[in-house]
Amino acid sequence: LCVLTSLTVHWVECLISSIIMWNFCKSLRYDTRRISASFLIANDTLNEHRYKCAGIAGSGFGEKGGDENSFTYNVIQREDLFQANPKLRKIWNKFETMAASKSDDEKELLTFERTFMWNLLQIFKQTLADVDDESNEVGIDGIHFLERCLQLFIDLEALLTTRRFFNAILHASNILVNCTLSSLITAEVGSLFCQLVTMLKFYSRFEIDDVTGEPLTHNQMSEMHYNHVIKLQKAAFKYFRESMSDFYLLNVTAVDTRKALVKQFSSMSESELYKFAEYLHLVPPQEFDLDVSSSYEKNYLIEMITSRCERRINQLQQLNEQPLYPTEKVIWDENLVPYDQYNGEGVLALNKLNIQFLTFHDYLLRNFNLFQMESTYEIRQDIEDAIFRLKPWAHESNPNETVWGGWARMALPLVFFLYYIIIFEIDFFISMLVDLLSSLASISSFQIVEVGKPLIAVVKADLTISLPKRADIRAEWEGLRKHDVCFLICCRSKASVGTKYNITKPFKEQIDVTLVRGCEIEGMLDSEGKVIEEYAAYEKKTVLEGLTRKFRVWLDENQYRLDTEGQQEDAIDNIYYSFNLLIRRDPKTNNFKAVLATIRQLLNTEFVVPDWLHDLILGYGEPNAAHYKSMNTAVPTVDFCDTFLSYKHLISSFPNTKITGTVTTDENLAPPFRFTFYSSKKL
Repeated sequence: LCVLTSLTVHWVECLISSIIMWNFCKSLRYDTRRISASFLIANDTLNEHRYKCAGIAGSGFGEKGGDENSFTYNVIQREDLFQANPKLRKIWNKFETMAASKSDDEKELLTFERTFMWNLLQIFKQTLADVDDESNEVGIDGIHFLERCLQLFIDLEALLTTRRFFNAILHASNILVNCTLSSLITAEVGSLFCQLVTMLKFYSRFEIDDVTGEPLTHNQMSEMHYNHVIKLQKAAFKYFRESMSDFYLLNVTAVDTRKALVKQFSSMSESELYKFAEYLHLVPPQEFDLDVSSSYEKNYLIEMITSRCERRINQLQQLNEQPLYPTEKVIWDENLVPYDQYNGEGVLALNKLNIQFLTFHDYLLRNFNLFQMESTYEIRQDIEDAIFRLKPWAHESNPNETVWGGWARMALPLVFFLYYIIIFEIDFFISMLVDLLSSLASISSFQIVEVGKPLIAVVKADLTISLPKRADIRAEWEGLRKHDVCFLICCRSKASVGTKYNITKPFKEQIDVTLVRGCEIEGMLDSEGKVIEEYAAYEKKTVLEGLTRKFRVWLDENQYRLDTEGQQEDAIDNIYYSFNLLIRRDPKTNNFKAVLATIRQLLNTEFVVPDWLHDLILGYGEPNAAHYKSMNTAVPTVDFCDTFLSYKHLISSFPNTKITGTVTTDENLAPPFRFTFYSSKKL
């Protein structure tokens, strides 16, 4: 078996080398290149082949892979890396010494491997340019090749072994600038491409030291950002001292936004922009080629400088401002949440649970995203099942109204929000109260958070439903408890009355669900509009007449903020006045919000993870290092108190272990027991 495994590893490594060479054959079709990239993706995280992939991932940064100007440009950026991380210079010198001792054939193969990733990035850029060029008929295979390459780049960025060198090559190639400026990223066919570019941009800017693997704090990331902006201001002081005094004399926070940078550089010429990019070591120096500046377009230079110096949102802050409930855009996005028919041929814009992780933050974040997508898949199934059972049809006379031809146990038509109170800061209370009385907004209340945080803290709404006559179903709806999660749906059917739906066909082709928003039950309201507390319901059950029930729910304040920012004044009319359906889920499988909130809370706390467990979770070091026999800091004596019922129970709990008591006879050994562990070396 060991011999077979060794032969298999050698065969796979030879196949990887062959695929690397095939990738540069210009005669190959895009679908063949895509398959080659898929093979590299499948092997870049395996222990047996990781070092083979790591060897092609970027140890040749600055290797002469193109023209002389490009080579000099890479050397300049390499020197910047050596100044920031002196340890890299030692690694580079050792690598150069080893390469010098190789034979000519070995040097040729080594040079090919060292320049592979840089050349692959150039092929990617050329393919992207061909896709954007309308005169070229690249076809869908070219787009699939780009998607596979992005997936490979993301995997290399998400693994510390390959990230150490590849991240520098990725930034030097300016591949993200090409992707951002491409027309594919805004096209309908490029939706998956756009999501993959977003993931690649996230990992390329991940808060970690690429060399040591230590996580970087917010202050360290801010210091790096300040250095970039200050260097940009020094370039303005050097080249445009008279005309840009307002720029280099301002503080960093006044000039580091994308809007401010684009506005500042839009009025400059290509030659002036090139001076800034050259000072930042983003482009080759003009001293080697005076015409090199003409090869860069103005928009390209602006995006290159802006992406380097723009203010970046803190990853934790971005997570805290993200809604926990899925919306209609995510629920029916097959790139994020595929259906059962997915066969694995396409690329998904999802994180991977690899053998290793960058940091503990990365580990929790990947689990957060994957669990959120898994929950979204189950939520989509529940929503589609309930709406199919309800049989929504378009009203014959009012096209904006939906009639229901069926019924569902887990869904009821919604009678909208009734009474509304808005609580603002005292300065705005009087003016907003006047607006409240005139507009009758659909939000019952929202409170203000602390200074420096988003404006809205809590968003509540009162909604009304009409219960069915069946006692068992009515009891289930009345049994909705505090913190149960439901979903508000806006369903606009275009099918005429009497239309039969086919559950085997795609849901979106038959029924149009325009809005999905999650909510959390606070409680059912009594006749006076007060929440019926759970303990009050058991002690003195409130008697409610009729079939109409009112519930007060919490809405996601982050989602409400995004809705109001996106549609401004029309948000309440277009969204929160449009719901016509309330869907509940099985309480046994409806705990996703609590799990996501817990993971997010862990991400916001200082991780108190023992050193012996930290490396084990991230996948570094030896797995048996966490065993108590391998730990020098383990406590030798442990008091088990009443854990063991008898001496016989104790012996059976530690098989193949020599146990020696402090008394001579076993009859006198009775609980509680105190253990002192000795290693075999001490014995």
